[in-house]
Amino acid sequence: MNKLSFCFQVFFAFVFLGCDTDEGHLTCCDFEISYEKEYGLESNWSLVGTYQMKNWKEECTDGAGGWISFKEDGTFSGSSSCNAMGGKYKVSDSDKISLTDWTQTLRGCIGNGSEYWEEKFPEELLKADRFEIDGNKLTIHTTGQTKLVFIAFEMQ
Repeated sequence: MNKLSFCFQVFFAFVFLGCDTDEGHLTCCDFEISYEKEYGLESNWSLVGTYQMKNWKEECTDGAGGWISFKEDGTFSGSSSCNAMGGKYKVSDSDKISLTDWTQTLRGCIGNGSEYWEEKFPEELLKADRFEIDGNKLTIHTTGQTKLVFIAFEMQ
């Protein structure tokens, strides 16, 4: 076997064996979808996690306490776990969404394990492009090919 043939075999083995067919079922964003109540965008949504396409596979990251609440007056508020955020949103074509007039507190959030989400969650939300709601599940698709996955919750 020559070196070129061997290199091709190794390459294809990594590509095909590295792509597990069960990978589409990612556990970090999995939860039971409930249809007991009809939810609209104007609800409270807790971040469960994110999906992002990365080199032939989906990367899944668990949420860390982030949430967002869309209000009927076109404003939103939320938290990236430690810092509060808010602004305005606009929906068009029934599933397109854009967030504007963004504000966020700048607390130093050290040692609570949320450092990753303090930057990542707002960064991804600002790229919001479209959304879909399935029962108590909201998925926001971003222009950066990330999906933010939320579950509806009631404010106390």
